[in-house]
Amino acid sequence: MVFTSTLSTEIFAIGNGAVAWVLTPVNNLAAVFLIIWKLFRFGWNRATNLSYVN
Repeated sequence: MVFTSTLSTEIFAIGNGAVAWVLTPVNNLAAVFLIIWKLFRFGWNRATNLSYVN
């Protein structure tokens, strides 16, 4: 319970309007961790699949 409430913590307070509509899906810690994890996996896969042989 504490873990899920921590991950759903808002990063910054946003008001109403178009900015809130765009930023609400990524305005929590879980979204940030997911984006970092995806970028890490993408980089790791690119680095391990490099071929230096021509």
